[in-house]
Amino acid sequence: MKVEVVKRDIEFLSEPFQEQLEQKIKKLETLLKNFNPDLVFLKIDLEGNEKNKMYTTYLKLDLRSKVLKAKKSAKNLHLSTREAFNALFREVKKFKEFLRHEPDYRRKRYQESAEKSVVSLSLNEELKESYRNLIQSILSKLINFTRRELRSKSFFSDRDPSG
Repeated sequence: MKVEVVKRDIEFLSEPFQEQLEQKIKKLETLLKNFNPDLVFLKIDLEGNEKNKMYTTYLKLDLRSKVLKAKKSAKNLHLSTREAFNALFREVKKFKEFLRHEPDYRRKRYQESAEKSVVSLSLNEELKESYRNLIQSILSKLINFTRRELRSKSFFSDRDPSG
């Protein structure tokens, strides 16, 4: 992978920042290991604004078939760079999913799950209806049994247990 770093209104890059930049580039290379390294180009544009004390990081990843971009601003150069690389990582992952045709599979799964939920709702309605029919068929017997039990309880509770 070819990398170009452009600094605007930034005088020098500290050693920890350069290490962070190298780590992020290595992580990006691992994400892009299936791509031809000669055809991948990364442009890192670091811009500082002394007046607002804001730093902006522009990342442009030029793959052969697509250009992915990320832009983040923050009060700290480390923070803006980290956020920009994280946004670029998300873009790369999304693009790789697109190349593997994963969105097509996701859509089908969603449709299947929606159909299953409709079927399960109709089954739940059928179960409720069959339960109601069962209760209706034995309801009169249940009412008679309950009355008989209540009468016997009240009859035996009125009696004196001592005799």
